[in-house]
Amino acid sequence: MKTMDILHTKPIITLDLTDSTINNLEHLLPIKPKRWGRMDILSKFLIIGCAKVLEVAMSELKQEVGLLCATTYGSLSTDIEYAKTISIDVKEASPILFGYTLPNISLSEAAAFFKFKGAVYANIYDPNITEEDMLTSVIKKAAIWLNSQELTKSFIVCTINFLTKEAQDRLKINRNLNKALFTWVV
Repeated sequence: MKTMDILHTKPIITLDLTDSTINNLEHLLPIKPKRWGRMDILSKFLIIGCAKVLEVAMSELKQEVGLLCATTYGSLSTDIEYAKTISIDVKEASPILFGYTLPNISLSEAAAFFKFKGAVYANIYDPNITEEDMLTSVIKKAAIWLNSQELTKSFIVCTINFLTKEAQDRLKINRNLNKALFTWVV
């Protein structure tokens, strides 16, 4: 039996990290977020992933839901896009892109949209760690957090490593970064 099966019995929801996933799953949202059209793709993936978890686990999650994310690359694709706008003209650097240049910001977008009141935190991992090991680690962190305080009552946890093709080429990364894993801890 795998460590994950012993540690965690909630379903693992897999989200393909493609534009078509966003288009095909937008219907899960009660309404589109006001900034949806300007939002970075990482935020859209996190909002869609949270919507899928809520569809399955809504009765188990408390209003004080928090979000914990395991990632290696965080918002690096957005950071690269923002850096391109600076290289063109520092006075015209994109304020829209700048708002998404930290991985916690995408989590905060999801938390604000769903009115979660719990803690929001992105954990950065080494690129050699597997998605399953990252998820196991962040599930353990969620359990510790829940046992050590009373402000957050449950967590949606995920692993997400999304990089655009351009970012992968620029960083010389040749990995399959096409899925995110979501689950919850209560």
